[in-house]
Amino acid sequence: MAFERVVLDAGSDAARLPGLVEEVRALEPDLLVTWGTSVTLGLVGTVDDDPATRVSDVPAVLMIVAEPVGAGIAESYEHSGRPLVTGTRNRVPEETQLRLLLDHRPFARLGVIYNDTELNAVLKAAEVRKAADELGITIVERVIDSDALISVSSPYYNVGQLAGRQAERILVEGRRPGELEVVGLERVTVLINLDTAERLELYPPLLL
Repeated sequence: MAFERVVLDAGSDAARLPGLVEEVRALEPDLLVTWGTSVTLGLVGTVDDDPATRVSDVPAVLMIVAEPVGAGIAESYEHSGRPLVTGTRNRVPEETQLRLLLDHRPFARLGVIYNDTELNAVLKAAEVRKAADELGITIVERVIDSDALISVSSPYYNVGQLAGRQAERILVEGRRPGELEVVGLERVTVLINLDTAERLELYPPLLL
């Protein structure tokens, strides 16, 4: 089965999103795939947004959205709570990340550095606080730029494949988006910045 793909690029400019809403409406596509939290909020909106201001009558698959529930885009990961919306999430559970860090080096205090103008970062910081509290770890927060030591993430390429599978369920199998789980990857990728590790003299064990 052949499909035509039309790419609309906001160019990292949030002011262009309302215009893209109108373009999508004019195109009347069989499926809308959104990339990123800001774009998804601008095009599909939240559960509580006025449907008249968003793309509300086209099946939509979201991807590269770390916290669809926290951002208000979906009611839960089991069901979005929206008949035409489903997608993926590239969120690695915070407890998984903290336990991996503990495998690298036992610690009682953890510094969290994030950009407080980025919604995903703010939501993730809140989740880290919660997971750290459950593990008895003290969090020290700073809103600054710095080089990371370890990243536990879901590669965009793999998330894209997962979103493609969601699209297949809708376009080929005839499933309704609202019936589908907002899925996440079961396997994650660990990246270690060896330059940062060398400066900090915190070399990872061979297990990692």
